[in-house]
Amino acid sequence: KTPSGCGSAASGMLFVDGLLEHLIAKGWTPSAVDGAVLEKSGAMVAVYVDDLLMGRPPAATRQRMAEVGRMVRLSKVHELACFLGTSYAVMRRGGVTYVTASQPEYARLLLQRFKDDMGCAGPLRKVDTPMAQEDLEAQCGEKPGRLSRSAPTHLGGLLFLVRSSRPDLAYAVGFLTRYAASWSEAADRRLKRIFEYLEGTLDHGVRWTVYHADAGAIVMKVFTDADHGGCQETARSTTGW
Repeated sequence: KTPSGCGSAASGMLFVDGLLEHLIAKGWTPSAVDGAVLEKSGAMVAVYVDDLLMGRPPAATRQRMAEVGRMVRLSKVHELACFLGTSYAVMRRGGVTYVTASQPEYARLLLQRFKDDMGCAGPLRKVDTPMAQEDLEAQCGEKPGRLSRSAPTHLGGLLFLVRSSRPDLAYAVGFLTRYAASWSEAADRRLKRIFEYLEGTLDHGVRWTVYHADAGAIVMKVFTDADHGGCQETARSTTGW
């Protein structure tokens, strides 16, 4: 049995700890990078709260998933297409595999929230870059921005998008966060340009290209920035980079 604690702030952590103990007892080896990622006979499994992500060769994956299924009840088993708001697509062509991660639905949600805030019903202006070289402070002066109260919400949403699948927005969004505490009309205009660019690039994402001939030399490094509920009092994440 996994440790009891259903309904408490620590229940998620207790479930994960109990499942990890079972997996290790069955011969799964924790990764040196992240203890919630384990390996056994060519298959890998990542434990994320009550979700299990498994990969490697299909035959090994099916065998190991059946083994895990004898430890816990798996409500749904399917090929991963979307996880935590991020969509994944795998395409194989000849000796090359392409893996793409994107967040079009989440990007649309952010865009619509911004439009609602601005009172804009139609499409925004089309731009090719999320940021332009222009001295908006000289044009706008020190006028306060109309989005000063909602700007942190928009910036927070964009920062998650940047971290997960849109590095092309990283500089523009990071630059704008400097003005979150002293929001101005110039900041309004910079934020609007980011969303103008986003509207035309909703389906953009990150693509990894894996050449099969080099697959044996690939090294994947994974870093975690949260422990998914480490505080037993509040269930909040407590770790950092």
